[in-house]
Amino acid sequence: MAVSIKFLAMLVLLMLSALATAETSLLAPSCADVTKAVAPCLDFLKGKGGADPSRACCDGAGELAKETRTKNDRQAVCECLKTALGKVGSYDASRVPLIAKKCNVDINIPPITDQTDCSKAL
Repeated sequence: MAVSIKFLAMLVLLMLSALATAETSLLAPSCADVTKAVAPCLDFLKGKGGADPSRACCDGAGELAKETRTKNDRQAVCECLKTALGKVGSYDASRVPLIAKKCNVDINIPPITDQTDCSKAL
């Protein structure tokens, strides 16, 4: 009987742990993760370094795409980008959606400026 109770207690703990892990994986990427992912894209966004984004930029965009599954995720990423890009000085907002296109990444991010309404843009 004691073995059965211990087994059930262990099973409950495992289930709770699995639920907590699943819940965490469903959250949108943090702004720190978004900023880190797109940091290598700054030269491309500023029109420096050629017509194509760097490999590091494409890798970051790919990782970001894997973590943005829902409209809410995309809105959160848009808001993070809006905040981060507002701090980098001048850049070409029309190049933001080109990152996904040129990197062959399945993520829809609009041109982002300080005026972008992320709730309507996606």
